[in-house]
Amino acid sequence: MANAENLCDEKNLTEWKRRTAKKIKKELAIKQMKVSGVAHLNHVGKRVSARQTGPDCSCLRFKCFTTINENLRQTLLTQFNSMTSKDEQDAHLVGLIAMSAPERRRPRKILAESSSEAASGPNTNMMKAFSNSATYSYKIRADGDEYPVCFKAFLSIFGVTRARVRRLQQHLLLYGKSPHDMRGKHNNRPKKTPNHVLKLIESHISSFKARQSHYSRRKNPDRLYLPETLSVKTMYKMFLNKYRIKISYKEYWSVFNTSFNIKFGLPRSDTCTICDRLMSQQNLCSNLEERRKIETERNIHLCRADKFYEIKRKCKLKAQQGLIMCLSFDYMQNLPLPHIQSSEVFFASQLWYYVFGVHDLATNDATIFVYDETTGKKDRMM
Repeated sequence: MANAENLCDEKNLTEWKRRTAKKIKKELAIKQMKVSGVAHLNHVGKRVSARQTGPDCSCLRFKCFTTINENLRQTLLTQFNSMTSKDEQDAHLVGLIAMSAPERRRPRKILAESSSEAASGPNTNMMKAFSNSATYSYKIRADGDEYPVCFKAFLSIFGVTRARVRRLQQHLLLYGKSPHDMRGKHNNRPKKTPNHVLKLIESHISSFKARQSHYSRRKNPDRLYLPETLSVKTMYKMFLNKYRIKISYKEYWSVFNTSFNIKFGLPRSDTCTICDRLMSQQNLCSNLEERRKIETERNIHLCRADKFYEIKRKCKLKAQQGLIMCLSFDYMQNLPLPHIQSSEVFFASQLWYYVFGVHDLATNDATIFVYDETTGKKDRMM
């Protein structure tokens, strides 16, 4: 048992990697195109024009479009569109907005022009106080210098809407910083698959009797295999017949692909006799203690196999360094001739054609020897 533990400790077990979907969701793609300022179709199929510099503000105070020439305006817009997220863009805009308390407030009163107008509705004669909570000024930063601009020029240079800047102003007034993009971060998701349905899918997949394979034990020890006659499509149909729940194949496949490490069909060819014998004994044994002994013997055998391949790798490295000569040889294939699909061939004597290969581990050169059974018999590899 101690030797078995030492052998098992020397293995390099790698975690299995799950495939990830490469296709970007429509919502994320639209969100990214809005940040980049490229022309696109929105969620309702309406075409949105590309972000570009707006019209001249015709400002007499700052003469914004005269101070900031066309090349500089285009550079500022390109830099703004190259930002990776809406949060980064909002933080950039907030950094160009200065807030101060208003020097004077002037509440204004809207009076009805006549008594008939006053009688026409309750909202025609009322007081409206336009008391701004703050005054905002805007600037452009380029080449280490700052240029004051008016509100219209600020909107035109960055190609943003009035509503977006007003929202930034309100958040700056209330919290003193730029807001975070909260789109898609709510919990109101009517199309999301309920958790109890996901649990049913996981339970259904787990109900299939999967098993391990000796040939993938070292590279992927957690991988399980189902019979090659099954498929995800077949399992999905069985799930629908059993539970009568409306669920898409994509959702079932997603759970299968992300929550399980399962493949179809065992990758076995020329299986090990000892492994087959121990596996058969373990399946037929009903005594728990005896099953544990068989499992321990099987694990020791597998650890010895892993140790053999480790020795082979070390010998290959020494052979490549010119210290030793290392050869591996095996019967690569046994071919019955003639190779036809007719059922009569199973009742007739066939000529066996042997392929014997010798592989030089240092140079990776292979020498193939072929002969039929009239030339020599296939001796057992010792």
